[in-house]
Amino acid sequence: MLCNQVVSTAWYGRNPQPGKDLDDKRTAILAFLAGVNPKDTIEGMMAAQLFASHAAAMECYRRAMLPDQSAEGKQMNLSLAAKLTRANAEQAGALSKYRGKGQQKVVVEHVHVHAGGQAIVGQVTPGGSGKISEAQPHAIGYAERTPLRCENEEPKREALPVAGNA
Repeated sequence: MLCNQVVSTAWYGRNPQPGKDLDDKRTAILAFLAGVNPKDTIEGMMAAQLFASHAAAMECYRRAMLPDQSAEGKQMNLSLAAKLTRANAEQAGALSKYRGKGQQKVVVEHVHVHAGGQAIVGQVTPGGSGKISEAQPHAIGYAERTPLRCENEEPKREALPVAGNA
């Protein structure tokens, strides 16, 4: 059903004639879907939308370049093509994100450890329990911190008045 929907979105000309040319175009569309190689139904739908938005954008670009096209018609087609191209890029990004299942990789290049601080050296995996394991002898379980302000350094200050209804 999905393949039929994708084949139906393509433009084959005003009067397509059954035969080799039409069959070649349909085969090219199905080759596109095979090239995307969807692994499940959602990826299949995303691949179909990728084809449809690309085909529509290319048709708008083609129409914008027609020799007897008015300036307004040309501008409208170029504007639609640009929107479709952005939509296509977003769809490709969504497919890529879906395939990655939202996993991200963060690379920290520069770390500054100030006096009294400690740092973890090595790979950190999300979702850890925070406990030191034998596999992570370098991990920090608890880092002692110095208090921000010493009680003896400054005289006690008076409290600010509180508003009537507070």
